[in-house]
Parts: sequence; C-alpha cells; structure tokens
Amino acid sequence: MVLANYLSEETQMEKPILIQINPKFYRPNEVNLLLGDSSLARKELGWNPQISFDKLAKTMISSDLNELGLKANKGEDGQKTQ
Repeated sequence: MVLANYLSEETQMEKPILIQINPKFYRPNEVNLLLGDSSLARKELGWNPQISFDKLAKTMISSDLNELGLKANKGEDGQKTQ
C-alpha cells in the first residue's frame, strides 16, 4: 500500500488508488521473493549505486505519471514542486 499512498500523494487524488494485479500477466513460474546481491560487483569492480532504491522507484513512478499526463507534486529530489 506504500506505492498506492505515494501515487495518491503525487497526484493529489482525493480517492485512494487501488491497485489490482491481473493473474493473466503472471509469469508461468512466478516467484514470491526476488533478492539481488551486489556484493560481488562491489568487491570485484568497485561499483557502488549512485541512486537509492526508493529514489529510483519514485523517479520511475514520476516518469510514468508524466507519460499519463499526471503531474507529480514532487521532483526527483523529493522536494515539492511549485
């Protein structure tokens, strides 16, 4: 429900957004939990993420909202826009 709350905040919708998953779009072998481990890339390549997961998700949602013609109330930096 965090995602739905974020969408409601970003679009200033009065009614909450309900998200429904259509089983038609499940992969044949849907897994309940996927976990990534970047420790090998960090160790071998000296790689470090440049953006947090939360910021990445918000950026992607804002982009999708913009494509739908819905303006997000916050910029990518999380600050309210005018």
